[in-house]
Amino acid sequence: MMLGTPLPLGPTGTPHMTHARSRGTLAAVLLLATCALAAAASASAVAAASPSGVSTRVIHGKPATPATYEARLRSTVALVAADAPSVFQGQFCGGTLIDDTHVLTAAHCVVTEGYGAWSTRRAPSSFGVIAGARTLSKGPLAASGLVPIESIFVNPNYNRGKLSWDAAVLRLARPIVGVPTLPLITPAQGDALGTAESTATVAGWGDTQPLLDDCCFPADIQTVDVPVHVNATCAANLRRVAQLAFNAEYQLCAGVLQRGSVLGADTCQGDSGGPLIVDADGAPRLAGVVSLGVGCGQRGFGVYSRVTALTPWLASIPGVTGDGTGDPTFGAGNLAPASATAEPVDFTHVRVTVPARVAGGDPTGYTLWARLDAPKVAEDLFLGLRPAPDPAAPNAYVVRVPASRGAAHTLVIRPMAVNGEGPMTTFRATPVLDRVPPTATRIARPVRTGAVITARWSASVDRQGGLDGYLVQRRVGSRWATPSYVEGRVLKFRSPGAGAVRVRAIDVAGNLGRWSAIAKF
Repeated sequence: MMLGTPLPLGPTGTPHMTHARSRGTLAAVLLLATCALAAAASASAVAAASPSGVSTRVIHGKPATPATYEARLRSTVALVAADAPSVFQGQFCGGTLIDDTHVLTAAHCVVTEGYGAWSTRRAPSSFGVIAGARTLSKGPLAASGLVPIESIFVNPNYNRGKLSWDAAVLRLARPIVGVPTLPLITPAQGDALGTAESTATVAGWGDTQPLLDDCCFPADIQTVDVPVHVNATCAANLRRVAQLAFNAEYQLCAGVLQRGSVLGADTCQGDSGGPLIVDADGAPRLAGVVSLGVGCGQRGFGVYSRVTALTPWLASIPGVTGDGTGDPTFGAGNLAPASATAEPVDFTHVRVTVPARVAGGDPTGYTLWARLDAPKVAEDLFLGLRPAPDPAAPNAYVVRVPASRGAAHTLVIRPMAVNGEGPMTTFRATPVLDRVPPTATRIARPVRTGAVITARWSASVDRQGGLDGYLVQRRVGSRWATPSYVEGRVLKFRSPGAGAVRVRAIDVAGNLGRWSAIAKF
């Protein structure tokens, strides 16, 4: 199952559910089910005494010794939320430094739930990377040396629902010096993975006690050796315990299952994006990326994105070497930012015009985004990829944006070269202002079935930006409760006594319709 999600959803601890192995800003990403409870004490990770029958040590895992860390794990980085009070509290995923300006991680660490018909990603300004740190600092984040992110590249085959092709590359705003990189395993070196049993090393700062809610994230990086299983074993195990399809083309599985009450060895929430390391030709190589699992060291093996399957995509991103040598051209980053202007078209569209040429090269196109919220907590709403038919001439694009009730949107544009993005520039855009509220709605008399009340209402209409949903408010006695947001046109709730309910529509620009008549029950 997925050990966590890109948004702050805590671990479920339920072996039968699939989940991605990342943790929220203060809840910690999937980590190894193998480290000490004492190492997890902090202001945000509960450090309570473990109940009877639950081990206080990570099963089959341990904090990495300085020697092990220097020899094998120093290229493992922590992804940290920019608005967190400390690195320890802000760590939500792991990653691997594959050259001095690029980190390979899991796509679900950066692709969030989405916004209506759009998909969203963590904005580069909302998180950064800590490299070369065996122990996550609990001191102020401002003094931590957080390396900023310049651009994010998500594997084009990534499917968030299935967590297939779960990989992303982070381009850093500056090279990391003094920290070794971990070269990618070559196809020849990785041929035997999944066809014969082998051994690998996994590492991270994730959860060490999956049976305890929101608990036990260590400050010291944890590590454990795990067996990498043959593809048939992986497919049979994941199908049996979670009806989860395993695809040997782009996935590996590894780990030790639980025996009796003793947990096995695995990664867990907070470890997402971290490395699966094997020895090849006498040196450590990156063979997998922590993706998902079924529990943590319980009934299902952990699943990893297969690095050899990612190699063609990685090679298509300008500047990514994957061999630790770095690329002084910084890939597509040598393109200057594209300037742009926008004018309104209607309530949900603007026309974006990009002037001719971009310094440093001819872009193949542009990615367009709407920036949501302040920089340290921002998400980028993906508006689309627009080709550049003639890089030497101005290009104009009609782009769908959220409706506005008055405030301008901050849009982000990045020039594209092959499969790489250049630095971003921001500009302001406002569609035709939507100040007209949706029509009123009518509510039917609620129907009672025992203590359950079913309220239904007619549809409202909004001919400007579009309808978003409804606010339903209940009254018990003489007091109105806080309204509940409902996307559909029916709400069931429990109320043993008499009361009343009313409803109003809200459009995508935030305009509110009139309250309906009060319907008693």
